[in-house]
Amino acid sequence: AENFYFWGNSVDGEFLFTARLAFQGVDGLDIWPWFQIVWKGEKWDLPTGFANATLQHDQTIRFRAQAPGFGVLEFSCGTPLQHWQLRYNGTLTNGAKEVPVDATIELDLVPENVFMYHLHMDAMSMGRSLASVPWNPEFFTNLRSQRQERVSSLGGGLATIQLGSEDVDVAFDGSRDHNWGIRNWRFMWRYIYIPPVKITPPLKIAGVEYNSFIGSLVEYGNVMKDAAIGGLVSQGGQVLSFSGATSMRKFAPQWFEAKSSPGVGIGDATLAAGEFELKIGLGLKYVLTVKVQRGQKFGMWQHSFYTPDKNFEIHEALTRWQFSVATHPEGDSVASATGLGMMEFGANLVGLDNGG
Repeated sequence: AENFYFWGNSVDGEFLFTARLAFQGVDGLDIWPWFQIVWKGEKWDLPTGFANATLQHDQTIRFRAQAPGFGVLEFSCGTPLQHWQLRYNGTLTNGAKEVPVDATIELDLVPENVFMYHLHMDAMSMGRSLASVPWNPEFFTNLRSQRQERVSSLGGGLATIQLGSEDVDVAFDGSRDHNWGIRNWRFMWRYIYIPPVKITPPLKIAGVEYNSFIGSLVEYGNVMKDAAIGGLVSQGGQVLSFSGATSMRKFAPQWFEAKSSPGVGIGDATLAAGEFELKIGLGLKYVLTVKVQRGQKFGMWQHSFYTPDKNFEIHEALTRWQFSVATHPEGDSVASATGLGMMEFGANLVGLDNGG
């Protein structure tokens, strides 16, 4: 599978968008499209029948989902690691009505401001996660069966959208995520994914100004527990990686433990409080305290959707972030900042299929 995901929000949170093209199945011919915009509190989504009507991937056109009768979602890369354009022409719905939409989103990236999961993860942190489960034959079989790579980068740009009779021109902070490889969603029990969040002002640590925060927390069946992969990234590409983090089972216990069935989500109920606090190690010398206010409880956008088989729920929400850095173990304050961006919770609804 190969997945291209884009996110953006205005500074005031009145505008945001999420866009995804995922290529799955044999030769990546099956396309899983997603496009949503929020403008002044109103959500506009692809029509219900868009995904089912999407034609198989025409491999001569690299990044396109075409659904006859509904519209076309297309991405194009102008300059690798520097510029992407997202285009949608078709209809969007708010549940009560459909309107014609012509949207162009220009996203500029800083080539050096990239987090590469396979290069920047902290080896000691990952080692602890792998060592927390029994190393039996099943462990090694499952470890070899899943292989993914992921690259994420911070950006910003301009959205120009004709939404029905309304013209929208708005600047945004955003990000691009590209991941590929073998992924069986039911190998995962829970995950939290944080696309690059712009830090304001940059966190200055040991003379380096870090302007983006990115990360993933994952409980991966019987292969790893409490994996924490992520870091702070500077405009020039310096990375201060996570060396550990508060377990999801501690700061979101109801959501972590909940069980359900296909297509019956748990996010709205178990994440309703919307406030979380966790601590993240940054190398051996610093601790980052992260406090978040997330989603509907705080008057911000949230939504959830499912993988095509309905076995896995993805719950996304606009989130306000507070960051503070202190030395370890002394606890002396180093820097503090804020941010506005997305926080995604992923939940297996039906149980592991890897023997975990």
